[in-house]
Amino acid sequence: MASNGPFGNDRSPQFSALMVAHLANDLRLLLGAMLNCVDSIRAKIPSAVDVEEDFAAFETAIDNAFYLSRELIALGAPRTGEPSVLDVNDLLRRARGMLERVLGPRVRLVYDLSATSPTVRADAVQLEWMLLNLAVNGRDAMVDGGTLTIETTSIDTAPKDVRAMSRYQSYVRLTVRDTGGGIIPDVQLRMFEPFFTTKPGGTGLGLTGVAISSRLLNGSLHVRSNEPHGTEVSIYLPVVTRNT
Repeated sequence: MASNGPFGNDRSPQFSALMVAHLANDLRLLLGAMLNCVDSIRAKIPSAVDVEEDFAAFETAIDNAFYLSRELIALGAPRTGEPSVLDVNDLLRRARGMLERVLGPRVRLVYDLSATSPTVRADAVQLEWMLLNLAVNGRDAMVDGGTLTIETTSIDTAPKDVRAMSRYQSYVRLTVRDTGGGIIPDVQLRMFEPFFTTKPGGTGLGLTGVAISSRLLNGSLHVRSNEPHGTEVSIYLPVVTRNT
């Protein structure tokens, strides 16, 4: 009997696309490290034509792998389908297994979900993609391991930029909080710039994409970071009923 994964069947197109994007990003990090090793070894070995040819062939292979990883990341980009009314807590519960595998054994995943079950109008794949990006960012910030907390809270007062653009009165705040070193002020000023990244081999599109997706869902994304005490990223989304 086939086992059910966090999004139903582990072989579903949605699950596969998300995991491909995540694994491709990790591949880029490894390739960047390999390229640095090539440069270091080249500097230590006396120059020789045959050795240089080997180095050139190695660099070409790495460049080709970088190209492949970019194509794989594109496969994992969110495809916005037909929006539906989703239970955010239910989506998080189904995603737990996948998130734990992505975070690895050094990061403890903690859920703190609201007593009510907030519902929002969104494409499930898009919301899952947003969650995965925030979880990976939190994991990468905790180089020595730590705790990633995912919290949902039903609120009546959202940030002004959300209330000004939405006809909705109630919101759910989806928060992803890590225990990493926080974000330095200079990086906070640029963290929403497309292609800006502090990760070797990173694309600089993850947080920007999450912010854009939040706006498309009539919501907003806010980041709070108090170096060196971790980072808290909150997505505010309007609550709707199944009859809305």
